[in-house]
Amino acid sequence: MTTWLLHWITAALVALMLLASLPIPYPDFVHIPPSLWMGIHMSVGWILMVVTAGRFLVLALPQRGGSVRIFRPRGLRALMKVLLLGSLAVILATGAIIYRPSPLSPRIYLFGLFEAGALVNLGHAIHLQFIISHRYLAYALAVFFIIHTYFAFENSSRSGPAPIAWLWRRTGSNR
Repeated sequence: MTTWLLHWITAALVALMLLASLPIPYPDFVHIPPSLWMGIHMSVGWILMVVTAGRFLVLALPQRGGSVRIFRPRGLRALMKVLLLGSLAVILATGAIIYRPSPLSPRIYLFGLFEAGALVNLGHAIHLQFIISHRYLAYALAVFFIIHTYFAFENSSRSGPAPIAWLWRRTGSNR
């Protein structure tokens, strides 16, 4: 139950993160002040960082049988799980590192309460490399997410339930 719940909380937060990222490539299409969408993006990112750390903790702790959950099941599903969570953790880390307030733009507030500040003071060239890494890792995560979703639908269609029924199936699942 815990892994199922953390999985769907992560999925919902990633979807919200994608929506909060839309003003970046489409500033003329989405008319939201940058300080507002960046505040939402960063707030969701910090929540997602805590949930992802919790997921790694749950997956790494031994179960009753002594096995570690992250290595069950074996094969492509285990690899996909590690790739998704690992790339998500790296994206979140680069996102936390790249923010720095600008003296000319409005302040960014986390959760509408706390003013965001820089965690690390990077040189300009390194800062740009982290921004580029953050962007391309997000693209890679999107590809991993599409593959993960495809296999989830593929497995549910083989087992016979309605295509969306896999969403609610909690028992015996290790997703």
